[in-house]
Amino acid sequence: MKIVKVDKRGKDSLYATFLIMTLVPLLAFGLIAITFVSNRVRESTKEQVVKNLKNIEAAVENSYDIMYPGDYNILVMKKSRTLYKGEAPLSGNTELIDAIKKESGMDISLFFADLRLVTTMLDENGDRYIDVAAADRVVAEVFIGKTEMFYDNVTIGTIPYYAYYKPIFSEDGDTCIGMIGVAMPSATVNAEVMKSIYQTILILIAFMIITAFVIIRSSSKIIDIIQRILKFLRELANDNLDARLDEVVLGRKDELGEIGLASSKVQMSLKKLIERDALTGLYNRRAGERKLDNLEKQGIKSSISIGDIDFFKKFNDSFGHECGDVVLKEVAASLNEGMRGKGFVARWGGEEFLLVFENIEETAAGLMLIDILQGVRDRVIEYDGQTHSVTMTFGVVGRAEDEKVADQIRRADDKLYEGKQGGRNRVIV
Repeated sequence: MKIVKVDKRGKDSLYATFLIMTLVPLLAFGLIAITFVSNRVRESTKEQVVKNLKNIEAAVENSYDIMYPGDYNILVMKKSRTLYKGEAPLSGNTELIDAIKKESGMDISLFFADLRLVTTMLDENGDRYIDVAAADRVVAEVFIGKTEMFYDNVTIGTIPYYAYYKPIFSEDGDTCIGMIGVAMPSATVNAEVMKSIYQTILILIAFMIITAFVIIRSSSKIIDIIQRILKFLRELANDNLDARLDEVVLGRKDELGEIGLASSKVQMSLKKLIERDALTGLYNRRAGERKLDNLEKQGIKSSISIGDIDFFKKFNDSFGHECGDVVLKEVAASLNEGMRGKGFVARWGGEEFLLVFENIEETAAGLMLIDILQGVRDRVIEYDGQTHSVTMTFGVVGRAEDEKVADQIRRADDKLYEGKQGGRNRVIV
């Protein structure tokens, strides 16, 4: 491969242009990636926090069930409320949840109804944060609504928390008597999030620096390949869908080769999207007209036929449009098979089809159409447990000397009309 010699001195040189075209998108990609990754880290951290909170809640609940068998209940005195589980008082007995908090760093609270009675949380004076009602929305959704919930913005006292609440039910399994809450200060979670984000950003920045270095070192060797790809893409942009990408690009095993291969796949997708009818897979009208224009430019005389499915409207009216679509696809398949090696067929519009017989004169084309029509008649079309058969009417004409394609199509359409007036299910030459 010829290596392009690059003048690195001029700001308008190909080398400088290449750097702008690569490093600027790289920077944009980096910013987008940082934004995306930061958001993803936040989401994944939140998911992990939810998982951890649920695990701690399950550990607390299971530990209490093992240590203190029985149901939760409350003893209300004049100036105090004591939460019991079975025979054991839980109020004031925080050894278990204190140990769990020490290991997990998470605060744990037990509520009777909406009132926090047992907790590891301390107020600003170092006292247990008890005899305090839960937030209204927590009470409404968890206690009254009997639904476990996760919150990422619950304020307890003056401190924002990530918190998970689960309702506690009586032995009948239906009456909600309180809640278990597990919480972690938002500041702790956010600190972990920022730590992960900073680490990710550093990795991305390092990656961008290394990538930029490689691009700068390699730019003079790949400019030629990029130019070939750009030339190919410009051809596609200029509606030349038959353009060919240089084999030098396709033969590469690196990312540029992959870009070239991807560009070729885009080309094929565009051709299919632009030239093919979505329902039948045949050429669409635009592609059919384009191919006819190319034949005209090359001086190739061809016979043209316009075909129409007889009484097609009855399929849509009697069996629905889905049945009509099945008929169109099956007829298209028959026409495509019949035209193999003779020319091409395109869906002209609705139930009409254009058949072009390349370098075949009118009489021979008419005989071929008779065989094609028989293939359509013989095709059994199945839909919704029923079988259907169809017929078609064709008008076919050759090309007169110096005749324009549009005039030839018009004459073929006139022949089709003549066939329909004459009873359909026939070929008119």
